[in-house]
Amino acid sequence: MLLSVARDLRSIEGADAAEQTSIAAPMMLVLSLLLGAPQRGDAKSSLSISEATLYASLRVYQWAVEREIVTRLTGVGGQLDEEELLQNLKDTAKH
Repeated sequence: MLLSVARDLRSIEGADAAEQTSIAAPMMLVLSLLLGAPQRGDAKSSLSISEATLYASLRVYQWAVEREIVTRLTGVGGQLDEEELLQNLKDTAKH
């Protein structure tokens, strides 16, 4: 499953404007992370995200997915990977 997600994220990275690349699945993954992140406020809050921020968040998630694949292949991973991913997404959303 991780390889499929990584492939989808890479296809977005290399897509031209003329190509019909669907970002629905990767976008839903990123939005679910952003909506489920701690410190989001009350349950009724909404999420507003610009196109530039969405694509930056997709790149952050791509980095995390590729890092997880390497971790699983090598058996050596970082202890703070999840926290670092959430912090990077939070920092991206601020811009």
